[in-house]
Amino acid sequence: MVLMFLLGLSCSNMHLPRWAWRASTAAVQLQLEPPDATVHAVSESGELHEWIDGVQEAEPGEWTLQIEREGWNTKWLEVEIMSGEMNTVPIRLSALPHRLTIDGYPQSGRASISRKGEILYQGDIPVTMDVLAGDIKIALYEDGRELKQRSFVHDGDRKEFFCLDHFGQLLACERQINVGPAPKAVAFSPDGTQIWTALLAGPPSVEVYSSDTGEQLASIMLEKHGAVELEFSQDGRRVWASQMNTSSVFEIDAATFEVLRQLPSRSSWSKVLEKSYDGQHLYVSNWVGDNVSEIDLAAGGVSRLLKTHDTPRGLWASSNGLYLYVSSFGKGTVQRFNLQTGKSKTIFTGATAARHIVLDEERQRMYVSDLRARQVWVVDLESFEKTPLVKVERNPNTIVLSPDKRILFVSCRGRNNAKGYTKRGPDWGTIFVVDALEGRVLDVIIGGNQPTGLAISPDGRRLASSDFLDNRIRVFSVPPTEQLLIGGTRVMEYEKDLLK
Repeated sequence: MVLMFLLGLSCSNMHLPRWAWRASTAAVQLQLEPPDATVHAVSESGELHEWIDGVQEAEPGEWTLQIEREGWNTKWLEVEIMSGEMNTVPIRLSALPHRLTIDGYPQSGRASISRKGEILYQGDIPVTMDVLAGDIKIALYEDGRELKQRSFVHDGDRKEFFCLDHFGQLLACERQINVGPAPKAVAFSPDGTQIWTALLAGPPSVEVYSSDTGEQLASIMLEKHGAVELEFSQDGRRVWASQMNTSSVFEIDAATFEVLRQLPSRSSWSKVLEKSYDGQHLYVSNWVGDNVSEIDLAAGGVSRLLKTHDTPRGLWASSNGLYLYVSSFGKGTVQRFNLQTGKSKTIFTGATAARHIVLDEERQRMYVSDLRARQVWVVDLESFEKTPLVKVERNPNTIVLSPDKRILFVSCRGRNNAKGYTKRGPDWGTIFVVDALEGRVLDVIIGGNQPTGLAISPDGRRLASSDFLDNRIRVFSVPPTEQLLIGGTRVMEYEKDLLK
């Protein structure tokens, strides 16, 4: 369309500004502003060229130019090229204003917007303002936190979000995602491109976001209630979401986000989900029912109920298909069920509130978060000997292992409010980064109000954490294991930032 338009132009009806010179050679030197503008040039004979910033050859005669760049006003210009000495042609496009929004975490930070050393804005966030197109630099800063800066060409409406990390923090915050009410769980899709969250106080019950941009991809309703936990099928084509209110599990198509079916647990207050290694069964811990439902996925019903200790929560199905490990929040134990016989053996006792379990099967180690004791235990799966691994902050809940099983991430809810844990407490929550073999604390992140959901991407490069009472997810970039194992200075300094 642009070329047809240019070919149809005539000098008599355009009244374009004229640049003319006599030169010994037919050479054109353009000085474009902005330098990456596109120049469509049409000669008298109708020959079409695309000129660039700098020097190019051209046949003598009259040329009609159209100069355009997204974010700037388009300009038309007529030039005459004659044989002889070369001259330059400066072309400056008129910049258009575009909306720029800057926000960040924490919102006590301050923002600066500048262009070529000139300050366009300096003040509080969030801020929204119109800024003319062109190169700009934005920065966010706050005492005690690392300065964050970005430089880019502002050529359209844009939103920029910054996380200000404390000095010495090893995991860098990439973004904050505001989500629905009470995000209880988070999970990465098997390819790592999506973050799913279960919203306990929904509906909506489940929301899906892009891992790279934070853009919302789906909002899923599971009748009129929220959801508790999530689990992906081995091939990533299905997602299961548990729902306490209906004591059931909903199966969701991971590609279309369509709810396919509802699977009753035949118990009460269904919570944690765990698929069997062969993908044929789904296990569901029932908080009030004091049992685990084994759901036959092909048949779509419960094949048996495994009786557990008081208030079962954490689940882990062994990769050999032989065992199911179940933690008891009420009794502080872990049972190992033989899936062939259905019989159980208590392999761990002594916790005050065993909330979550994860296994390193290669090293035969099981990790147990003990919520009331501020403790993570490690259990040898051959001798069943238990050892305190690490002391963390108050109310540790969800724990996850890095893909290489070398780093343990521990989410700590923080000190409870005197009027109950459902209200915001006096301290911020934390995320501990721990050497899973030696128990050394490597890094500590100050979270929001009650960090609860925790997940690591399949490639180990991102960690997602949900702040349960803030209705948000924060996504962190995770350094390589060898870098994490060196440890950071944040470990010795985080306590001064706990109190709100």
